[in-house]
Amino acid sequence: MDLKVEVKGLDKFKDFLNTDTWYKTQKRTTTRAGSRFRKTVVKDVRKTYNIKAKELKKYMRSNLIKIDGSYAWKMNVKSRRLSLSHFNPKQTKKGVSVLIRKDEGRKVLSRTFIAKNNQVFQRVGKERLPLEIKRTISVPQMFNDQIVKAALKDIEEFYPKEFEHNLSYYLGKIK
Repeated sequence: MDLKVEVKGLDKFKDFLNTDTWYKTQKRTTTRAGSRFRKTVVKDVRKTYNIKAKELKKYMRSNLIKIDGSYAWKMNVKSRRLSLSHFNPKQTKKGVSVLIRKDEGRKVLSRTFIAKNNQVFQRVGKERLPLEIKRTISVPQMFNDQIVKAALKDIEEFYPKEFEHNLSYYLGKIK
């Protein structure tokens, strides 16, 4: 997932400013915009899926990179399919009840049970063994286009204001 936000007309300022001031402003603004994007995306995913923010953030890696003299913010989201233990499983008489999506309600899985390590297992066939761990979608699948576009729109509005704020801060520090 490659994300790029451009603000037109910023290069005109670069010629008039001290290069140190320019890079500090750009670095701080890009870092703040990236953090805001991450926060917005996590919040929107949690509106749909019953997963804790800490679990989502565990699979997200973000860093600030420098490309051709300007700063960019990069975010990677990687995970395997999550086990049902991440979605608040509850043992019932009929099986295990889990809430994956908040808009669909709890689902009861028959022939399943919760082990001591909080994993949800299902018996395969009539015998006691073999068992299989029940899994669901991965974290990158939770990040759909609608969520990413909404967060990008927020960043496009946020970036120019934040850049102006940081620029005035660093210009005020110059003596």
